[in-house]
Amino acid sequence: MATTEESPELSALRAQVRQLERELVDQAAQAGAAVASAEDRALELMREHEEAIAGREAEIVQLKERLYWLDHWNVDLNELMRRPGADSARAFARGVRDVSRLFKRFKRRLLS
Repeated sequence: MATTEESPELSALRAQVRQLERELVDQAAQAGAAVASAEDRALELMREHEEAIAGREAEIVQLKERLYWLDHWNVDLNELMRRPGADSARAFARGVRDVSRLFKRFKRRLLS
C-alpha cells in the first residue's frame, strides 16, 4: 500500500539514518586528522633520526682523522697510557683545558 504520507516510524528511521551519516562523516574527519597527525610525527621522528645519524657520521669522521694522525706518528695510546706518570699528565692536561675554558667564558662575558 503506497501512501503519500510517511509513517512516524519511517520518519524516525530516516532521522536516525541522517544522524548516523553525520556521525560517520565526523568519524571519518577525526580518523583523517589522526592519520595526518601520525604521519607528521613519523616525519618528525625520521628527521630527528637522520640528524642523529649525521651527527654520528661527523663524529666518526673526526675519530678517523685522529686515528690517521696517531698512526701517521706511530703513537700507541695504550702503550703511552701504561707508562708511569701518564695519569698525572692526563690530569695536568685536563686542568689546563679547564682553565682555558674558564678564560674563554670570562672573555665572552666581557665582550657581550
